[in-house]
Amino acid sequence: MKKKTSVISGAQRKTAKSKIESSSKVNSSPDLDPNSAPAPVSDPKTPFSLKPKADYPYSDRVSFSVWRKTEEAARRIAVFEVAVLLWDEHFTEKERERLGGDVYVAWKTPGRTVAMYMQVRGVDQFDAIIQVAYLVGFLREVDRDLLQREWGLPVGHISGLQRPVWQPKTGKLLFEKQIIRTVRVNNDKPSNICILIDRFDANEWPESIESPFSSPEQLNETLRELNKRLKRIRFHALSKGTMCRWDVVDS
Repeated sequence: MKKKTSVISGAQRKTAKSKIESSSKVNSSPDLDPNSAPAPVSDPKTPFSLKPKADYPYSDRVSFSVWRKTEEAARRIAVFEVAVLLWDEHFTEKERERLGGDVYVAWKTPGRTVAMYMQVRGVDQFDAIIQVAYLVGFLREVDRDLLQREWGLPVGHISGLQRPVWQPKTGKLLFEKQIIRTVRVNNDKPSNICILIDRFDANEWPESIESPFSSPEQLNETLRELNKRLKRIRFHALSKGTMCRWDVVDS
């Protein structure tokens, strides 16, 4: 029997977004400044803490200002509210299952939010910090690119961002952080559109899948309805209606 992942309530989602947006307004990714460092991290479960300017980790790899900015980002994303936002808006159902199906239990493990992201996206610690901080609005694009460049990481890369994210509880389909389609959800009798999207999501959004329907006509009709109000991507029937593919279109 398939294990169900934990459900995030509307109140939890609203609280998480509110706290993150409030934090972003107060300290919205300031310019890198080597002369001002944040207070040391007190929580031992955060990935690392700031050391004095004369003795900081990876001093042979990056400047102190880059280290300070990375540490600041790590500290800000370690909170549970960020884990909730990642879980709800960026992780697929398969990724949630890989983390055990419970957002709080996954977050409580050593490394907190960073460890969760590293596990499902297969990136190293510093790339995870930078990517998560950017996804939740703690880093501007210019600072994200600068930090990735300084750490020797692919510039502008966000793991998993170039694939849709399905929120089955709300019926929202996202692509690159934008809602591209909203679908009416009926758990008692799922629509064909939900059945198709569920199948893609269960397989972590490969380019194509076998049709979940018994006839090509059923797939074609589903695709016509799905594509009507869909933005950014399109679904197509292949192999005489036995396969289905999705592609990115011009924004």
